Amino acid sequence: MLNWPESPLGLSVGAQDKLLSTLAIVAVLGLLQWLALSLVGRRIEDVRERYRWRKTITYVGFALGLFLVGRIWIAGLRDLTTTRFRYWSLSRATGAGPRASSGRSWPGTPS
Repeated sequence: MLNWPESPLGLSVGAQDKLLSTLAIVAVLGLLQWLALSLVGRRIEDVRERYRWRKTITYVGFALGLFLVGRIWIAGLRDLTTTRFRYWSLSRATGAGPRASSGRSWPGTPS
């Protein structure tokens, strides 16, 4: 994507894409939250109800942002756990793998 930050900041192209996607998500969610809060501020007169609406909008925006940004940054971890599970199931089925010769099993599994 962009090559200018790669040398001074040490960011790979994949990290740049993730960072720009994160910034875009934060900006869009911030704008949507600001619009929703301004509508609530104008339309609702009761202070308690306005407080509840503000809290709800803030919590929903934070949860949605955490979910969307988490899917960007944690996708690699999901692949890592899938690979480990495949390796574990293959080593258990074939009797191969680093723990098969020592007689120990993976953590959390019966011996």
